[in-house]
Amino acid sequence: MGSSQTYYFRCIAPAKVNLGLRLLGRDGAGFHLLESTFQCIALHDVLHIRFSPHGPDRIALSCSDPSIPCRESNIVWRCVEYLRRDYGLTGTWRVHIDKNIPVGSGLGGSSADAAGLLRDIRHLIPGAQGSLEWIANSLQLGADVPFLLQGGRAHGLGRGEILSPLPMHGEVGRPLWLIIPSFSCLTPQVFAAVHDHERAPRSAWGRAVWQQMWQRRPQECLHNDLWPAACRVQPALREIGQWLTQQGLRWGLSGSGSTLISLDPPQLPPPAQVRVVATHFLDRSATLVHE
Repeated sequence: MGSSQTYYFRCIAPAKVNLGLRLLGRDGAGFHLLESTFQCIALHDVLHIRFSPHGPDRIALSCSDPSIPCRESNIVWRCVEYLRRDYGLTGTWRVHIDKNIPVGSGLGGSSADAAGLLRDIRHLIPGAQGSLEWIANSLQLGADVPFLLQGGRAHGLGRGEILSPLPMHGEVGRPLWLIIPSFSCLTPQVFAAVHDHERAPRSAWGRAVWQQMWQRRPQECLHNDLWPAACRVQPALREIGQWLTQQGLRWGLSGSGSTLISLDPPQLPPPAQVRVVATHFLDRSATLVHE
């Protein structure tokens, strides 16, 4: 890196949806083991990053959403701290987030921002580009970060970090509808509301079985074992699910909620405090612009 060079990145940070989620039990540390298929979508945040390696050693973080804290608890702040601590990228960091992905919506918004920053800065770190270690280490920032570093579509196991890319078979650009309530679902609260019988140990389907089912019976793939727990945390979700079912739509919960996804466009007006957002599948995770 040059002695006075400042690096500028404009980073597109796409959201993700879960095309189904199964609980497979817990590991020895008490973490829930999952099986899910992750899919990147066109809804995205935008990060504006300036990094001056030889400037004063500090972080300046801002966001278009005033409700989001711009301090040490923010995942982007923690991501920069990780880069400083583990890779020596000290200096002046200025990051602004244009926020479009709702918080607490099951769309991986925070993880998307961290993944976008990591993806676009890694060319400054020898050996990081395409490194499996780089991807594995990102799990410490958030469960969805490893997938969002890669993008596209992938079958996931473990906490979501054991990833196998899946072909999209011409589905790039396939439309998807997000049903986004005004309320959020906090992931720890949803997992705490899971009943013991809902997380009993069982075997994974595996990527091949999922691919076959997605081609033949996609509604079964969209089943999410966290749905009952999410409804315990936010009972209003049941009304939204009933609204989708009465229209005969193929739908499911994304992640731990609160967003529901539909493979078909809703025809009826949504319930109060609910908005419908049209988006589509992506096969790439970001657009990178250097200046």
